[in-house]
Amino acid sequence: MNSTLAVYDRTLALEQAGGSPDLAHDLFTMLLQELPVSRALLQDAFGLRDSAALLRHAHKLHGSTLYTGVSALRAAVAELELHLKRAEAESVPTLVERVLHEIDRVLALEQTCPV
Repeated sequence: MNSTLAVYDRTLALEQAGGSPDLAHDLFTMLLQELPVSRALLQDAFGLRDSAALLRHAHKLHGSTLYTGVSALRAAVAELELHLKRAEAESVPTLVERVLHEIDRVLALEQTCPV
């Protein structure tokens, strides 16, 4: 796991939101609301060995991470999506575990809401 990337980078989130703290907060809040569902969908697709569904859910989550400053989660899900597109099945279990771990790290921020 790449521990050099931030769970949440406030400066990046503000930059991605065009400098608007309100927009950065709204985008992060929407991500927090979406993450439990995304986590469950990824787990279910992985458990069913449904690569197509896993790719769909990873792709959607990747899009959700692009403007929210969650660098470590964005990198993890981007890597999972890439390996799924390349049909590199041997790396998928480890990458799914990494994505779920990063989701949990972001969800843990909900208590402190860093935005």
